[in-house]
Amino acid sequence: MAWLRWEENTLWAEEVPLPALVQRWGTPLYVYSAREIQAKVEDLKRDTASLPLKLFYAVKANSNGAILKLVQGQGLGAEVVSQGNSPGL
Repeated sequence: MAWLRWEENTLWAEEVPLPALVQRWGTPLYVYSAREIQAKVEDLKRDTASLPLKLFYAVKANSNGAILKLVQGQGLGAEVVSQGNSPGL
């Protein structure tokens, strides 16, 4: 992952040293890269541009509000129902 790197025995997420995040938020801690998510969505949109489809994000994969806003801002819909969990399907 290009957004994670070791520098002088410290793991960094983009421009932030992870020990600083742990000190502020404690553990366990989940760290995501908005830039990496946006880049992957743009790659997917580019690679599927010639297809007649609409892209959706599977909310059950990660329901973090910041991530949902991020992908919504990039034009993705939200898939919130699984066939196996839906009444009558």
